[in-house]
Amino acid sequence: MNNYMGTSDKLNVTAGGTLTSGTPVHVKAGFVAVPESSVASGESVSVVTRGCVRLSKVSGAIASTIHGAAEAISVGDVVYWDAANSKATIKAVGPAIGRCYAAAASGATTADVAMEPAAFPSSLWVNAVLDYSLNSATGTHALPGAKIPSGYTPIRVIRHVLTTFTSASSDAATIAFGVETQDTDAFLAAVAISDGSNPHDAGLQEADIAAPLVTTAERSITAVIGVTALTAGKAIIMVECVRTGVTA
Repeated sequence: MNNYMGTSDKLNVTAGGTLTSGTPVHVKAGFVAVPESSVASGESVSVVTRGCVRLSKVSGAIASTIHGAAEAISVGDVVYWDAANSKATIKAVGPAIGRCYAAAASGATTADVAMEPAAFPSSLWVNAVLDYSLNSATGTHALPGAKIPSGYTPIRVIRHVLTTFTSASSDAATIAFGVETQDTDAFLAAVAISDGSNPHDAGLQEADIAAPLVTTAERSITAVIGVTALTAGKAIIMVECVRTGVTA
């Protein structure tokens, strides 16, 4: 094999400003790396793009920022880099660095992060399933399937109803779809199965999101069932999201 160029764990870049060894730098849109040495602007430097790194994290409130308190980071959480404050954080105030490698308590001053430069695309689809055999009772249900990562904005939803929904009382049940905690009817306001628009009949329906939001944490897609329980029905909810990177 004569076209092997080596691993992609490190690369050489030209510093666009003063860089400090061990402090992440935003190389390109959505691409963060960690310099191995401190250099001045214009100098060449080797930066680490993959692997586990220990970074300074938010361990207390930072005045005049969205960091109102110390942050605990759990294993697997998406970690972002707040360049303005030189801190790793769970708030999407900058580019994603990777995922937490070892749990860090709220008062801990550092966090170990497994860098994943390709793991946080600028757009993605998140799918979940409403199946009456799993979720039929009235109330709010976090649907099985993928979750919307923190810092993403849903912009479009496709509902693929595989089996027409039914309920007692002449299909009086209502169904709404949305985002856990933040807006539980963001994707479809509550509408009865019996409604003349047939939103819960078998087939495909597509719609843009009328009132966009930015997820402030990893969120499930939800279904809110009202009036009476479902007696049949299954649908796949497919949501297109874009990474906006800033949450309240």
